[in-house]
Amino acid sequence: HLHLKLQKNTQLQQLYFPCFMNTIIKKKEAVSASVVRKVVGDYVRVHSLQNSTDRKEVVLDPVMRSATGAPLGVNTLPWDQLVSAVFTQMGHSFKVELGGNEALALTKGKLPPIDIHVGTRSFNKKVTLVNNLELFSINVAEFARECQHGVAASTTINSLPNAKSVQLQIQGNQVAFVGKLLIEKYQIPKRYIRGLENAPKKKK
Repeated sequence: HLHLKLQKNTQLQQLYFPCFMNTIIKKKEAVSASVVRKVVGDYVRVHSLQNSTDRKEVVLDPVMRSATGAPLGVNTLPWDQLVSAVFTQMGHSFKVELGGNEALALTKGKLPPIDIHVGTRSFNKKVTLVNNLELFSINVAEFARECQHGVAASTTINSLPNAKSVQLQIQGNQVAFVGKLLIEKYQIPKRYIRGLENAPKKKK
Protein backbone atom coordinates (compact mmCIF):
# COMPACT_ATOMS: atom_id res chain seq x y z
CA HIS A 1 0.00 0.00 0.00
CA LEU A 2 1.08 3.54 -0.69
CA HIS A 3 0.93 5.92 2.23
CA LEU A 4 0.39 9.67 2.02
CA LYS A 5 2.30 11.82 4.47
CA LEU A 6 1.46 15.50 4.42
CA GLN A 7 3.73 17.85 6.32
CA LYS A 8 2.36 21.33 6.86
CA ASN A 9 4.91 23.99 7.70
CA THR A 10 5.10 27.67 8.44
CA GLN A 11 7.76 30.14 7.40
CA LEU A 12 9.34 32.91 9.41
CA GLN A 13 8.66 36.49 8.42
CA GLN A 14 11.25 39.22 8.94
CA LEU A 15 8.91 41.28 11.11
CA TYR A 16 9.23 39.09 14.20
CA PHE A 17 12.37 37.12 13.44
CA PRO A 18 13.94 38.26 16.79
CA CYS A 19 11.64 35.75 18.51
CA PHE A 20 13.66 33.00 16.79
CA MET A 21 17.05 34.73 16.92
CA ASN A 22 18.57 32.39 19.51
CA THR A 23 17.52 29.25 17.64
CA ILE A 24 19.15 27.49 14.69
CA ILE A 25 16.17 28.44 12.53
CA LYS A 26 16.88 30.93 9.77
CA LYS A 27 14.54 33.52 8.30
CA LYS A 28 12.31 32.10 5.53
CA GLU A 29 13.19 28.56 6.63
CA ALA A 30 10.19 26.24 6.88
CA VAL A 31 9.43 24.87 10.34
CA SER A 32 6.74 22.57 11.69
CA ALA A 33 3.93 23.72 13.95
CA SER A 34 5.40 21.86 16.94
CA VAL A 35 8.71 23.73 16.56
CA VAL A 36 6.89 27.08 16.46
CA ARG A 37 4.98 26.23 19.65
CA LYS A 38 8.22 25.27 21.42
CA VAL A 39 10.11 28.39 20.34
CA VAL A 40 7.25 30.68 21.35
CA GLY A 41 6.87 28.87 24.69
CA ASP A 42 10.61 29.07 25.39
CA TYR A 43 10.66 32.78 24.52
CA VAL A 44 7.76 33.49 26.88
CA ARG A 45 9.42 31.58 29.74
CA VAL A 46 12.92 33.04 29.24
CA HIS A 47 11.55 36.57 29.19
CA SER A 48 9.08 35.93 32.06
CA LEU A 49 6.08 37.05 30.03
CA GLN A 50 3.46 34.98 31.83
CA ASN A 51 1.00 37.22 33.63
CA SER A 52 1.79 37.01 37.35
CA THR A 53 -1.89 37.23 38.31
CA ASP A 54 -3.22 34.89 35.59
CA ARG A 55 -0.79 32.22 34.36
CA LYS A 56 -3.01 31.52 31.34
CA GLU A 57 -2.29 35.01 30.01
CA VAL A 58 0.91 36.14 28.27
CA VAL A 59 2.16 39.73 28.44
CA LEU A 60 3.06 41.08 24.99
CA ASP A 61 6.50 42.65 24.77
CA PRO A 62 7.44 44.39 21.46
CA VAL A 63 8.68 41.14 19.91
CA MET A 64 5.57 39.13 20.80
CA ARG A 65 3.33 42.01 19.72
CA SER A 66 5.06 41.91 16.33
CA ALA A 67 4.84 38.11 16.22
CA THR A 68 1.10 38.07 16.91
CA GLY A 69 0.10 41.21 15.05
CA ALA A 70 -1.79 42.37 18.14
CA PRO A 71 -2.99 45.99 17.91
CA LEU A 72 -1.91 48.67 20.35
CA GLY A 73 -4.05 48.57 23.45
CA VAL A 74 -4.04 44.75 23.59
CA ASN A 75 -1.37 44.00 26.18
CA THR A 76 -2.02 40.32 26.96
CA LEU A 77 -3.27 37.23 25.13
CA PRO A 78 -4.29 33.76 26.37
CA TRP A 79 -1.76 31.02 25.50
CA ASP A 80 -3.97 29.40 22.85
CA GLN A 81 -4.76 32.71 21.15
CA LEU A 82 -1.08 33.69 21.29
CA VAL A 83 0.12 30.64 19.35
CA SER A 84 -2.81 30.83 16.93
CA ALA A 85 -2.01 34.49 16.22
CA VAL A 86 1.64 33.64 15.52
CA PHE A 87 0.59 30.97 13.00
CA THR A 88 -1.73 33.47 11.31
CA GLN A 89 1.16 35.90 10.86
CA MET A 90 3.44 33.27 9.35
CA GLY A 91 3.53 32.13 5.74
CA HIS A 92 2.36 28.60 4.96
CA SER A 93 4.11 25.85 3.03
CA PHE A 94 3.66 22.13 2.59
CA LYS A 95 5.59 19.00 1.69
CA VAL A 96 4.02 15.77 0.46
CA GLU A 97 5.50 12.29 0.74
CA LEU A 98 3.79 9.41 -1.05
CA GLY A 99 4.96 5.84 -0.69
CA GLY A 100 8.34 6.99 0.58
CA ASN A 101 8.85 9.31 -2.40
CA GLU A 102 9.29 12.74 -0.89
CA ALA A 103 8.39 15.84 -2.85
CA LEU A 104 11.44 17.55 -4.32
CA ALA A 105 10.94 20.77 -2.38
CA LEU A 106 8.71 22.59 0.01
CA THR A 107 5.92 24.43 -1.76
CA LYS A 108 4.77 27.81 -0.52
CA GLY A 109 1.11 28.41 0.24
CA LYS A 110 -1.64 26.11 1.43
CA LEU A 111 -2.00 22.73 -0.23
CA PRO A 112 -4.78 22.88 -2.85
CA PRO A 113 -6.90 19.74 -3.20
CA ILE A 114 -6.87 17.43 -6.19
CA ASP A 115 -9.60 18.92 -8.36
CA ILE A 116 -11.81 16.68 -10.51
CA HIS A 117 -14.44 18.17 -12.79
CA VAL A 118 -16.27 17.30 -15.98
CA GLY A 119 -16.04 19.43 -19.11
CA THR A 120 -17.08 19.16 -22.73
CA ARG A 121 -15.02 19.11 -25.89
CA SER A 122 -15.86 18.92 -29.60
CA PHE A 123 -19.22 17.40 -30.53
CA ASN A 124 -20.34 17.89 -26.91
CA LYS A 125 -18.29 14.92 -25.71
CA LYS A 126 -17.66 14.78 -21.97
CA VAL A 127 -14.16 14.64 -20.54
CA THR A 128 -12.88 14.34 -16.98
CA LEU A 129 -10.27 16.95 -16.00
CA VAL A 130 -7.97 16.27 -13.05
CA ASN A 131 -5.70 18.97 -11.61
CA ASN A 132 -2.98 19.08 -8.91
CA LEU A 133 -1.92 15.41 -9.01
CA GLU A 134 1.77 16.38 -9.07
CA LEU A 135 1.39 18.37 -5.84
CA PHE A 136 0.71 15.02 -4.14
CA SER A 137 3.82 13.43 -5.71
CA ILE A 138 1.68 11.40 -8.11
CA ASN A 139 3.30 10.52 -11.43
CA VAL A 140 0.71 11.87 -13.88
CA ALA A 141 1.86 9.73 -16.83
CA GLU A 142 1.59 6.57 -14.71
CA PHE A 143 -1.79 7.67 -13.34
CA ALA A 144 -2.98 8.28 -16.91
CA ARG A 145 -1.98 4.73 -17.92
CA GLU A 146 -3.91 3.33 -14.97
CA CYS A 147 -6.98 5.25 -16.13
CA GLN A 148 -6.54 4.05 -19.73
CA HIS A 149 -6.47 0.44 -18.61
CA GLY A 150 -9.14 0.83 -15.93
CA VAL A 151 -11.86 2.47 -18.03
CA ALA A 152 -10.59 1.84 -21.58
CA ALA A 153 -10.52 5.56 -22.34
CA SER A 154 -7.98 7.81 -24.03
CA THR A 155 -6.07 10.34 -21.92
CA THR A 156 -4.18 13.57 -22.58
CA ILE A 157 -1.79 15.50 -20.34
CA ASN A 158 -2.12 19.27 -20.75
CA SER A 159 0.15 22.06 -19.54
CA LEU A 160 -1.85 25.05 -18.33
CA PRO A 161 -0.49 28.60 -18.00
CA ASN A 162 0.21 29.75 -14.42
CA ALA A 163 -0.75 26.32 -13.03
CA LYS A 164 1.31 24.54 -10.36
CA SER A 165 0.67 21.16 -11.96
CA VAL A 166 -0.26 19.68 -15.35
CA GLN A 167 -3.85 18.71 -16.08
CA LEU A 168 -4.93 15.17 -16.90
CA GLN A 169 -7.80 14.84 -19.38
CA ILE A 170 -9.71 11.54 -19.60
CA GLN A 171 -12.37 10.71 -22.17
CA GLY A 172 -15.87 10.47 -20.68
CA ASN A 173 -17.11 11.05 -17.13
CA GLN A 174 -14.62 8.99 -15.12
CA VAL A 175 -14.94 10.82 -11.80
CA ALA A 176 -16.00 7.68 -9.92
CA PHE A 177 -13.00 5.68 -11.17
CA VAL A 178 -10.51 8.50 -10.54
CA GLY A 179 -11.85 9.04 -7.03
CA LYS A 180 -11.69 5.34 -6.19
CA LEU A 181 -8.13 5.10 -7.54
CA LEU A 182 -6.98 8.09 -5.49
CA ILE A 183 -8.63 6.91 -2.28
CA GLU A 184 -7.96 3.16 -2.44
CA LYS A 185 -4.59 2.86 -4.18
CA TYR A 186 -2.95 6.21 -3.46
CA GLN A 187 -4.68 6.58 -0.07
CA ILE A 188 -5.44 10.26 -0.57
CA PRO A 189 -7.88 11.39 2.16
CA LYS A 190 -11.24 12.56 0.82
CA ARG A 191 -10.71 16.00 2.31
CA TYR A 192 -7.93 16.53 -0.24
CA ILE A 193 -10.12 15.61 -3.20
CA ARG A 194 -12.62 18.07 -4.65
CA GLY A 195 -15.29 17.15 -7.18
CA LEU A 196 -16.27 13.60 -6.25
CA GLU A 197 -19.90 14.72 -6.43
CA ASN A 198 -19.47 15.10 -10.20
CA ALA A 199 -19.58 11.33 -10.71
CA PRO A 200 -22.55 10.04 -12.74
CA LYS A 201 -25.56 9.30 -10.58
CA LYS A 202 -26.26 5.58 -10.26
CA LYS A 203 -29.42 4.49 -12.03
CA LYS A 204 -32.06 3.04 -9.75
